[in-house]
Amino acid sequence: MPSGTRPLPGPLSIEVARILAASVRANDVAQADVAAAAGMSASQLSRILAGLKPLTLDQLDALCTALGDDVVQIISEADASTRAATHADNVSPFRRRNVGTPAQDVGDLAAVARPADPEPTDEQPSYDDPS
Repeated sequence: MPSGTRPLPGPLSIEVARILAASVRANDVAQADVAAAAGMSASQLSRILAGLKPLTLDQLDALCTALGDDVVQIISEADASTRAATHADNVSPFRRRNVGTPAQDVGDLAAVARPADPEPTDEQPSYDDPS
């Protein structure tokens, strides 16, 4: 990975962030207070809870301690939710739409293509002719 780039949170991290954000609301505490108790800045916590920044296990542990939540329960709930959302029963089948065969595509292109320029004759000036 090039320097200066950071990985984006994956589906599991985003779901953990959603659960943590719900816990902050349920506990009716300010994000700044939770951030201070977890040893991070309020802006860092805000980015984590918005699903914009991945969090480390140590950060998750500190946040769960600050909120009185269980790390294992948070991860289990997020994992179950993420797996349910991507389970084959919940995914729509892929259907191709408006896609023809190559032969149909060529025919369609021929129908809308501009006509070819006629071959140059003596009556038509060429590009090299200064007149």
